[in-house]
Amino acid sequence: MKNLHWKGDRFFLGLTGLPGSGKSAARSILEKLGCRALDADALAHEVLDEPDTMDALKNIFGEEVLEDGKVDRAAIAKRVFGNKDLLQRLNNLVHPRVRELARERMNSFPEGSIVVYDVPLLFEAGLEKEMDASLVVDASFPTRLKRVESRNWTEEQLRSRDQHHFQDKPDRADFVISNEETLDELERQLQDLLKNIEAAKK
Repeated sequence: MKNLHWKGDRFFLGLTGLPGSGKSAARSILEKLGCRALDADALAHEVLDEPDTMDALKNIFGEEVLEDGKVDRAAIAKRVFGNKDLLQRLNNLVHPRVRELARERMNSFPEGSIVVYDVPLLFEAGLEKEMDASLVVDASFPTRLKRVESRNWTEEQLRSRDQHHFQDKPDRADFVISNEETLDELERQLQDLLKNIEAAKK
């Protein structure tokens, strides 16, 4: 177990995992157990709907990515798929603002809070450096495939999504929780982790 310590008045825990690992389930459990939580994907959606972002998207992609005054995320996804240059321009526009918004929100939580920041590309974006600790929810490929099939993903789609992630997330993390079994077992492991984080505050 990592030697935990609180750097400030709140403890920031970066949460990540490969698609289908159960990262969102872990975030929900941690919220139920009293943590505050932020979802990077939800923040990105907020940023896309900001007027300045919409203007910039219009300049990059054209009017067709706006529909009824809102961003057509499917249209943008279609445009950036397989186009590294457009994807990079999109990331350069959205990611800094998401990071800024996340910092504001994390620091707005009450002192003494354990704040969970759910970020799919935590290590890929270098955000683990801004956390007090990082947590990876891990599961085997067959287990993850079974889970994402309920979202109508194919094996090919899962492998394609995996390519955007570091495959050695567990080696990079401060903590790794295996999520091969039940939600009760996942919760038990998360409870143990929270006990250690709380103990480090004293």
